[in-house]
Amino acid sequence: MKTLKAIIFLIIVAVGFIKAQVDTTDWFPTQAGNYWEYMAWTGEGPKYFSIKILGDTLMPNGKEYKIFYKKYFDLGLEGIWFDRKQDSYVYRYFGDSISCETLEYKFLDFTCPDSTVWLICAPLFYPQSGRGISFTYLDYTYYTFLQKPNEAKVFEDVQIDSVDTLWTPNDGSFPILLNKGLGIVWHFIFNDGSYYLQGAIINGITMGTIVGVEKEDNTIPNNFSLRAYPNPFNPSTSIRFEIPEFSVVSIKVFNVLGKEIKLLLEENLPAGEHNFQWNGKDNEGNTLPSGIYFIQMKANEYQQTIKSVLLK
Repeated sequence: MKTLKAIIFLIIVAVGFIKAQVDTTDWFPTQAGNYWEYMAWTGEGPKYFSIKILGDTLMPNGKEYKIFYKKYFDLGLEGIWFDRKQDSYVYRYFGDSISCETLEYKFLDFTCPDSTVWLICAPLFYPQSGRGISFTYLDYTYYTFLQKPNEAKVFEDVQIDSVDTLWTPNDGSFPILLNKGLGIVWHFIFNDGSYYLQGAIINGITMGTIVGVEKEDNTIPNNFSLRAYPNPFNPSTSIRFEIPEFSVVSIKVFNVLGKEIKLLLEENLPAGEHNFQWNGKDNEGNTLPSGIYFIQMKANEYQQTIKSVLLK
């Protein structure tokens, strides 16, 4: 009986700890390191992708955004985008000054009532493009994550046909579902159908089933690779590289004249994935001007150079 009471006590403490650490009123958790993992059942079997917040970056419009990194398991596909949260809104960096003067558009609005639409500055997609909230409801699907039912909201892309039509989902709609405390829990992707949240790490608390983190940590890359994001960047960029074997790695930055201006790294490193930050300064600590720079990696007999743009 004492053992049973002890187990019940530990469960209560654990649940209380999760509730204390995860803000269950937050629609869009944006702490660096937060991680979400999704799975869809398809005709080809289960498919997975993950989203992780890598950190912060200052974009050319002078605003700070979170760096979101999306990776499809086993497909070698990945992507980067930039969101920022302000009060009850989430803004997405658009980066097209022709379409969007502020270089961003309102991606989510948690203050709008159901069946509300707002225009977005994206004429390259649709003449009258918009985002909208379809409906709000109480979702029990993820009860075990936070030990409570969660308020949920469905958002989707819309095309506004006329002043008399509230909205019509467009052919390129990618609806998403958010739960309070968890963020996005459901994506619809046309090729695969519905991807549902199967696990998350939010504010350091692990919930549900996580398989991708362990897999990424233990997998040795098959090839050499070098990437930098964001690109363009201001004031810093994250440089990520993979090496399939123990290597003597050298990473340098050159200007457009081919002159070496910054030695970023020169080390013996084990096989795996590595990353670090470059703050846009030269070897003397001077802040470099806006322009095009070339980042070169040499690892054993391998060599790769990528272009990176610094914007002020």
